Amino acid sequence: MEVHHHPDLHHNKKHWKEYFLEFLMIFLAVTLGFFAENMRENIADNQRGRQFIKSLAQDLRADTATLNGFIAGWSGQMVYEDSFVNLIRHNLGHLDPHEFYRQINFNMGYNPFQYHSRTIDQLKSSGSFRLIAKQSLSDSIMEYDNLVRNALLDVEKKLSDALDKQTTFQHQLIDYTAFPSADSLGYAAENHFKNLPDRLLVNVNDEVKLNEFLGILWDKRQLISAEIFLAKIVRENAISLLKQIEKEYPGG
Repeated sequence: MEVHHHPDLHHNKKHWKEYFLEFLMIFLAVTLGFFAENMRENIADNQRGRQFIKSLAQDLRADTATLNGFIAGWSGQMVYEDSFVNLIRHNLGHLDPHEFYRQINFNMGYNPFQYHSRTIDQLKSSGSFRLIAKQSLSDSIMEYDNLVRNALLDVEKKLSDALDKQTTFQHQLIDYTAFPSADSLGYAAENHFKNLPDRLLVNVNDEVKLNEFLGILWDKRQLISAEIFLAKIVRENAISLLKQIEKEYPGG
């Protein structure tokens, strides 16, 4: 007959120090894992923040270059505006229709600002401003964006509306039905002002209409002046923001 020996299931009771040591090891493992994960996220956030800043610097340089051309373009347009206003003001009642039409064509220029907002739009839509280390830099970025959108682009919209108003009103001063066919004018600029009819200009002696037209032109000129002024401020802010970025993130 076989005799089965049961193993001794009674364990010696552990000392409290052993339980404490096991708890301490688990606690340390969890804590170190937490710190390691937190450090990994901080490194990743720092890298993403630097990528955003690098992209923003590229946008600011593009804005600065665009603003240089923008300011030069509108400054040149101001010359045409003044010339056109003086033509009307000094020749009320005996305007040369061909010169009037020629200057209208030079007066219709429009130079919209292309805002390079790609990075700022991404920062706002993704809630990634938190990735920028310095709060002062985040504030400067938002101030720049507000200046462009709420000042420069706002005046640009008003300027576009003023140009539409000018276009609508000058239809009361020009008899477009008197124009020769497009085929006879051709596409060359020198052909555009040749062989225009003498009755091109209507209401030439209507000083009330011409004075109203001068008012429209003057309002437009004031908006162009404001646009140039704001563009210079925006350019200064872009340059200042670039310097701030270089200080906070040296080496890009």
